[in-house]
Amino acid sequence: MGYVFSVAMDSTGILYFAVGFSIISSFISYWYSDKIVLAMSDAKKIEFEDNKELYRIVENLCITAGLPVPRIYIINDTAPNAFATGRDP
Repeated sequence: MGYVFSVAMDSTGILYFAVGFSIISSFISYWYSDKIVLAMSDAKKIEFEDNKELYRIVENLCITAGLPVPRIYIINDTAPNAFATGRDP
């Protein structure tokens, strides 16, 4: 898109802006996408004391699979749901 507008307007500044914007938005998406999704879905972080049964289920699954226990969040919704987000295990 930036290239098309750059050619149409005969301005290389538009192309440089589009490339810079793409690079910046890619870095933001990579580093902050998990936080953005959790904030958009109004997810609440769950600790062991908040929901012992859920925490133990996840903990046992992780021990069995040999993975570290992830942070657990709850989304207040009538439909059953689950999703994984983030870069690290």
